[in-house]
Amino acid sequence: MRFFKRVVNLYLRFIKQGSFFYHRCRLSNKDITVISSNCLGGMVLHNLRLRFNSPFVNLYIEAADYVKLLERFDYYIDKQIEDITSANGTYPVGLLGGEIKLHFLHYDTFEDAVACWYKRCKRINKEKIYVIMVERDGCTLEHIGRFDRLPFKHKMIICSHPHEEYKSCHVMTGFEAVNEVDVLTRKYGFIGSIPLWLKVNWSAFFNQK
Repeated sequence: MRFFKRVVNLYLRFIKQGSFFYHRCRLSNKDITVISSNCLGGMVLHNLRLRFNSPFVNLYIEAADYVKLLERFDYYIDKQIEDITSANGTYPVGLLGGEIKLHFLHYDTFEDAVACWYKRCKRINKEKIYVIMVERDGCTLEHIGRFDRLPFKHKMIICSHPHEEYKSCHVMTGFEAVNEVDVLTRKYGFIGSIPLWLKVNWSAFFNQK
């Protein structure tokens, strides 16, 4: 039984790594900046072995704040961040430009979080920005519409239902009952071998000129 489990685990690892390798081989546009509403962007960049040319990693932003930030991206990205972490909070929280709440979910201290934010802001390549949003954290149909109207050339919002009127909508099946997209690290495929986020053709998305 132990040998069988080891063989299965090796097979699952092979399938997952093979998927990552496929997209890395197909990716030709590598000096990119990914703006993401949650940890999805960081996961994709990490597995494609791309540099974090963006401060939008290891954090999440609620839908209303995220769309507001994107609508005035050049204005907000140069603003300072205030520490608004609560005394009993489990992770640091910052307020960008006095208005946009940043949940630094995967940082130990506020100082570490803002140091990484400011450092990665300097790496932003405004000629190659790819914007990702996930339908969760308070996302409504209004937010989806506002996101779709943003002036960014390359943008994608991962939705639980099709919205044919919005070109940037990418449907992720399996979440119809809850009306939002749940954690994309969940597995699908042969005995749960592949993360859900790999249902997106990331190399095709990032190779857009």
